[in-house]
Amino acid sequence: MIAILSLPLLGLWTLYADHAPHLRNFRLLVTLAATLVLGLFVFLKQFLLDRQLITLLDESRQSYENLQRLQSQLVQKEKLASLGQLVAGAAHEINNPLAAILGYSELLAAQTSMKTDQAAMAQKIGQQARRTRDLVSDLLSFSQQSPSEKVLIDVGALIQRALQMHDVQIRGKNIRVEAVLEPGLPRIWGN
Repeated sequence: MIAILSLPLLGLWTLYADHAPHLRNFRLLVTLAATLVLGLFVFLKQFLLDRQLITLLDESRQSYENLQRLQSQLVQKEKLASLGQLVAGAAHEINNPLAAILGYSELLAAQTSMKTDQAAMAQKIGQQARRTRDLVSDLLSFSQQSPSEKVLIDVGALIQRALQMHDVQIRGKNIRVEAVLEPGLPRIWGN
């Protein structure tokens, strides 16, 4: 910084010193050229620093965005883990009375002294209890932590299972879904 300020002072000294005019002009020209070169170097250094700062700011912004994305993924995973625990607890609470309903419906259906329509109702109760038990089992298996490693999955079985899990919702909206799957579909990698 001192060198930059000293050059104009040297230029003034050269201008007013008692030397030959051509020597004075030469010194003034050299001083001005040196000032311009130093100014150019300062400008170039500032330009490079500005570019580096812009690059660092861009990298910081990208890192911040990645951090936000990772944080949101982590929050989502924690929500899913909590949901899995909730489903597991609810499934346990549902399975206890469901076992009693299923047992009593089978006892009722096995009685021969019942009327035909009563026996049909007992069988219907048993069917619905088994269906609910299967649904709870599917929910439990769906809510459990899936392995992070990928395995070969049968696409047809996966589609059938998904349809079974959503059967009540689909029928409740009067929607008919028919899965026509080609035999021998290739297995895919997934988890």
